[in-house]
Amino acid sequence: MAKKSVTFSFDDGVKQDAPLVELFNKYGIKCTFNLNTGLANEKCRWVYKGVDVIHMNKEDMLGLYVGHEVAIHTLTHPYLEKLDEDKIYEQVYGDKCNLEDWYQQEVVGMAYPYGTYDDRVLKILKRCGIKYARTIQNTPDFTPQEDLLQLKASCCFTNPNLDAIIDRFIESESDEKQVLYIWGHSYQLGVDMSWETFENVCKKLTSVKGLIFETNKDALLKN
Repeated sequence: MAKKSVTFSFDDGVKQDAPLVELFNKYGIKCTFNLNTGLANEKCRWVYKGVDVIHMNKEDMLGLYVGHEVAIHTLTHPYLEKLDEDKIYEQVYGDKCNLEDWYQQEVVGMAYPYGTYDDRVLKILKRCGIKYARTIQNTPDFTPQEDLLQLKASCCFTNPNLDAIIDRFIESESDEKQVLYIWGHSYQLGVDMSWETFENVCKKLTSVKGLIFETNKDALLKN
C-alpha cells in the first residue's frame, strides 16, 4: 500500500489559531497556516456570525507555529485578480519575504485569498518561487495532482460530508500515494462546528494505523 498522508490548512493568522495549534499538537497532527503578515495587528478585526475575529500581532505569531508550516496568504488579503501585476507581486513576494524573515525558513506554499486568481497571478507565483497554491475548490480524488498552483483540497472541515470523505479515504486502496487535504479557518470553530466535534475528527484520524500526518509542503512535494 502506498503512503497515505493527511494534511490540514488554516488561513489568516487569527487568535483562534492558538487553541487550534494546541489541539493539533495534542494529537501529533501537522498543519500549514497561511498568514497575512500585513494584517499582523490586533486592530485588524471583524465579526463572523457574532464572534470577534482578531488578527494576532507579530510577537504572538512568532512562537505559535513551531513544528508546523507557515505559508503565504498575501500581505492584506485582496482579490488578487483585481490588482495590476506590480501590486500582485508586492502582495505575494512581500508576504513571502516577511514570513521567511520572521520564521527563518523557506516559504514555498500559498492559499489564495478568497480562492480567486487569474493567469497573471499564476505567472507571478512562479516568478516568486511558489511551488503550490490552494484554491477553495474540492476534488474527490486523493491521488497527487499535476497542477499544484491550482490545487484542489479534499474539503473544508465544515463540509457536511466530512465524515464520509474521511471514511472513503481510510478505506481507499491505491498503488499511488494518497492525500487527504482538509482546510478552513480557525474562527469557524465554535461557530460552524463545535470544538468537541473537531477534536473527535482528530481522534478518529489519529486512531487509524498507517496514516501519516504532514504539512502541506511535505504531503504535496515529497514522495
